[in-house]
Parts: sequence; structure tokens; C-alpha cells
Amino acid sequence: MTARPPLLVVALLAGCAAGKPAAGPAGKPAAGPAAAARPSCAAAIQGEEALDVPLVVFGEMHGTTEVPALFGGIVCRAATGHAEDTILVGLEIDASAQPLIDAFLDSAGGADAARALTTHAFWHRSLEDGRSSKAGLALLETLRRLRQSGAKVAVRAIDPPSYESSADRDAKMAAAVIGAIDALRPVHTFVLVGDVHSRVLPGYPWAPADPYVPMGARLRSKYPEMIGLGFRAFAGSAWTCDMDMHCGANELRARTPDGPTPRIDLDESALPKVGWSGRLVVDHATASPPAVTPSSGSSPS
Repeated sequence: MTARPPLLVVALLAGCAAGKPAAGPAGKPAAGPAAAARPSCAAAIQGEEALDVPLVVFGEMHGTTEVPALFGGIVCRAATGHAEDTILVGLEIDASAQPLIDAFLDSAGGADAARALTTHAFWHRSLEDGRSSKAGLALLETLRRLRQSGAKVAVRAIDPPSYESSADRDAKMAAAVIGAIDALRPVHTFVLVGDVHSRVLPGYPWAPADPYVPMGARLRSKYPEMIGLGFRAFAGSAWTCDMDMHCGANELRARTPDGPTPRIDLDESALPKVGWSGRLVVDHATASPPAVTPSSGSSPS
């Protein structure tokens, strides 16, 4: 039987681990010198306390402003709740960009640091599918500030530079997450990928019988308590690409709101039908354009 990774506990539940200092209300840091230096975080979102599992994989529709910001807030609250422990963050960025990411996270920030980070080809793809967005760059800046404040945040780019098929790509992403967990033994592990990859059951959302095995399903076979979240917005837009590979801000299908947002809805009874443990739900999504404007070629806008 595979040994379990360290328990993932969101900041609101930071006091559950034996011998660990409890976080304050709403994920605020407990009193102490290390916690005092932490930046303030937004309030916890509804349902966040249910993420008391070894691993959470957040699935998103690439190219929104809201999801990277909410994800960064969850990481921030986890970091303030566990000042002495490692927080592992996995992002769907080309793994070959890791040295530039590390340099950016260790930098003092600013325009020059952002320009150096975005010299990597990941930020200059002809198919701007929403991953290399302004919101994605802002998330890295949030993680940089957390590290500079003393938080033990480790970031790993998990998308393989090359792969033979969709299945091979997901297998390599899952292996990257497992390898990072084994190496770093984090108290929290959060991964942000497209919601096809976060499914915890085989198949695609539109073809559940397909033999394709998503990254989430591969991780769940090793970490049975893992949560894989899908995404829903009731209105708005996202920076996406159509079937003709034309990318831009596209309107999302409008839905009738069914409760407060943002929130995390877990529904294990629906898992066999939808393929996810639950969803991250927002009211209105806003398209986030590429961080590097094509005309500038090298400068983040």
C-alpha cells in the first residue's frame, strides 16, 4: 500500500494537526514573530473548510481573472496558517520555465523581474489559451510576495515540454506532482490546471467512456482522499481559443445563479456522473488577456 503524503489542511483547519499552532479566525495567522510578517489575505470563501484532504487539484476554465486570484487567496491563507511548513503549488506551466520561475520568486519583483520571467516561450505562444494571462502572472506575483514575507511556498511548473499524447501529458503532470510531494513533504498541496485534467475519473467530460486517464484520476489512485474540482461561472467571459484556433475574450454561457459566490461545492454523490469531487463556483468571470502583448514581443503589459 502506498504511503500517504502529509495531510493537506486549509488554513481554517490549521490547528487540526498535532503539535501545530492553530491559525486565527478566517485563516488569519496566529500570534508570533513569523506570522506577524505575513501579508494579509482575503477572507476564506464559502466551503473552503471542506478541503481537509491530502491534495486538492483545482480545475479552471483557462483565461479568467477570478480563478487565479481565488486560488492565490487559498494559498495565502494556508501559508499564514502554517508559518513553519512548506506549501506546495503546482501550475500548468511548461516545466522548462522552472529556472525562470525560481529566479522570479526569489527576486524583489518589479518590471525587470517580470520581463525576465516572461522571456520564456510559454508567454509567447501563438495559441494563447489563457494560461499565460495577466491573471496567471499576477498569481506568480502573489506567490513571490508570500515567499518574500517568509512563507515556505514552493512552486512547480508541471506541464511537460514534450509528450506523445494527451494521456502521456497527464501521466507526466501527475508524476511531477507526486515527485514534488515526495521530495518536499508539504503540509499543503494545491494544484491549478484546466478542468479536463482535474477530473478524478477516466474519460473526458464530453466522452466519459474514452480511455483517456486525466491527471486527477492518476493522482487519486495514489491519494484516495484527493479532491478534484471543476469550475462553473454563471456569466461573464474567458480568454479562450475556438475550434479554428482563434483566441480572444469569449462570452460564457449564462446560467441562473443558485446560491452565494464564490464558493466550493463538494458533492460525492454526483462524482460518478460528472467526474469531479465538486466545483469552484463564481458569479461572473472576466476574461484575462495575455500577460505579454503580441505587438511588444517581450514586455508584460
